[in-house]
Amino acid sequence: GKAVVASNVGGISEALGKKSPVLVPPDDVEALAEVMTRALTEPDWKQTNMPERTQFYHQFSSATMAKRMLELYREHLI
Repeated sequence: GKAVVASNVGGISEALGKKSPVLVPPDDVEALAEVMTRALTEPDWKQTNMPERTQFYHQFSSATMAKRMLELYREHLI
């Protein structure tokens, strides 16, 4: 999989984990550049900085999201 680097805005921190080292403050170009550089140049960066990735993929997989949408439809429309 690909490394994730994101700005800490909206619901992104909920998806990645509020203390995730891949989140950078909004409008902090230097922090974004630093994290992106590390993600691209350090071979083990992804494994050490994205330990929750298995949980993330499970929580936001297409199957899980489809199941949640169906539950919402059943709860609110049926």
